[in-house]
Amino acid sequence: MSLSSTLTTALTGLTASARAADLVASNIANLQTETYGHRSLSLSSAQYGGGVVVNGVTRATDPILTGDRRLAQAAAGAEDLHLAFYKKMETAIGLPGSGTSLSDRISALGVALETASLSPSSAAGLTGVLYATQDLARGLNELTSQTQLSRVLAEQSIARDVQQLNESLARVAAINRQIPRLTAMRQDISGLVDQRQALIDQIASIVPVREAAGQGGAITLYTTGGVALLDGHAAELSFIPSGTIAADSGTLSGLTLNGRPISTSEQGPIGGGSLSAAFHLRDVSAPELQQKLDTVAADLIRRFEDADPDTAIAGVAALLSDGGQRFNAALQNGLAGRISANPAADPDQGGELWRIWSGMAAPGPAEASDSRILTSLADSLILQRVTPSGNFSPGQRSATDLAGVLFSLVATERLSAEGRAGFASGQLNLLRQREAEAGVDSDNEMQALLRIETAYAANARVIQAADDMLQQLLRI
Repeated sequence: MSLSSTLTTALTGLTASARAADLVASNIANLQTETYGHRSLSLSSAQYGGGVVVNGVTRATDPILTGDRRLAQAAAGAEDLHLAFYKKMETAIGLPGSGTSLSDRISALGVALETASLSPSSAAGLTGVLYATQDLARGLNELTSQTQLSRVLAEQSIARDVQQLNESLARVAAINRQIPRLTAMRQDISGLVDQRQALIDQIASIVPVREAAGQGGAITLYTTGGVALLDGHAAELSFIPSGTIAADSGTLSGLTLNGRPISTSEQGPIGGGSLSAAFHLRDVSAPELQQKLDTVAADLIRRFEDADPDTAIAGVAALLSDGGQRFNAALQNGLAGRISANPAADPDQGGELWRIWSGMAAPGPAEASDSRILTSLADSLILQRVTPSGNFSPGQRSATDLAGVLFSLVATERLSAEGRAGFASGQLNLLRQREAEAGVDSDNEMQALLRIETAYAANARVIQAADDMLQQLLRI
């Protein structure tokens, strides 16, 4: 081998060692970066002149493991959203016996009615009944507000998810266009691939996706339901928030993909991530809970209407009313947000306290010792009645029992969501751990660095030896 060939071989070795050392430094620096893929140098022997050729940088990945982790990530995001809703509503309804729960408010009204019946004409006792009635109505009003607020927040989450999806898909499409060009120029594309992986991870938390290899290093993205999100061009999603949402808002705005409506159900083509979970909360979970709240409100109003039968003859509302009106089954939707103490019994609204003990339809105050209406109202709360609607199981219940069943149903949903969220979180953590184990290992990197240093020193000694030989030749 000639001296020139020897120098060429050693120089290519030095260049390869320097590149390899840079990769080791990059690997160690990104030890904790989740989307970073381990880099290694791809080398081959030069066909002419000896030495080594740097073919490029190899980025180590496990597509199957990454895909499974993304699906677990989508599931965890969806379950966390469901869990947060049921936790909030369980707290708002309150645990019976806590003093502020819906059941406790009903019980407090029953106690106030029984106390007032001992001295029916007592202003203090009647005021206590009025305040307890207002407190119970206010509790149902607040629960309705919380339920509808959850729908508003879910809609805001949908709008953010759609915006992020569109932005991320557009950026992935832009990177897809850069990678083939840089690959043809034999440039390192690992950094771009890392950026693309991070973007796909963001997409996967919103909509579960599968990644497929395309031409020239580009990729395509499909939802697990078979919808193409990126296939040459990025898909465009559109969503118009409704803004204000009420219990009787009816059908709200849906989602479109490339201008066409698309199902948003959790079993649909985009189901499984935070986007479909937010739609489910807005359109299914929260309305179902509102229906149950309305049933509780309807049950309370009807109990009081039956306990004060003259109100039906006169066509006036009972002590508990639909905003001052009698119960109307056709208007039950949103009733829990409108239920109130009858203004006719509230002095602050121009009403008269004596109507509470005498009856809301009475032409004037009854005898001071007449406790029939108060006793009837108190008895109506503990009367076992059939719950007519609201997705409650069949059976006879008192008013307090019905509120307790409502709490139990929400608590059961919370426990179920907690179990699913825990499973999804555990699966996600396990897959992340497996990805980390397959990623950068600092011990291996330090061993690789020692080998690189040895190779570098060997090539340097070859160059030094060749230089000494040249110097000897020049001195001859």
